[in-house]
Amino acid sequence: MKKLCLLLTATLFLLTAKAQEEAVLVVNEIYCLGTRACTPHTSVAFELPPNTTRWFYTLSTTQKLKKAKRIRKNPQLLAMVSAPGVEREKMDEYEEPVFGGDANCSVYLLKHYTDQENFGKPGGVYFYYPEYSQKETPSLGMVIDESVICHGKQYIGLENPNAYTDLVNIYAVLTVVAITQKKEKQNDQ
Repeated sequence: MKKLCLLLTATLFLLTAKAQEEAVLVVNEIYCLGTRACTPHTSVAFELPPNTTRWFYTLSTTQKLKKAKRIRKNPQLLAMVSAPGVEREKMDEYEEPVFGGDANCSVYLLKHYTDQENFGKPGGVYFYYPEYSQKETPSLGMVIDESVICHGKQYIGLENPNAYTDLVNIYAVLTVVAITQKKEKQNDQ
């Protein structure tokens, strides 16, 4: 997991170090998954900004809402997003962008709007990208760089796989960051 976190950190810095690219925070939310005042599963729809070349998401899960709020306000991740031209030497100042979780969550990058509609329905059939999804993980960081899924509306499904057996709510912190290509301005002469 530590290697994955370092890889994500390095990827974000390498991608945003170029003056032509910019990191854009798309989603940074907490989702309650369980059976007590929550739903065992939810889907999140979001629009990637124009000119997205790649994007990544991080997921951290916990059983404590207070910890989830701290994770959501992760100053290291937010600083990396807001300062895309940060120098390589300063990379060591940032902590890992993915916090290790203490609960399990399944996360699916869904293929289509209808999959989002069917996700979580009893007997609902949905399709997802298995290479960009993970079942029963406490934390995860995933880089998506396939051009087919780097534009338009995307859907992520979150599920508490133990909602009916453990009867415990979990809090999933989902952060999505898009790397966009800046369009060069043409000089009119």
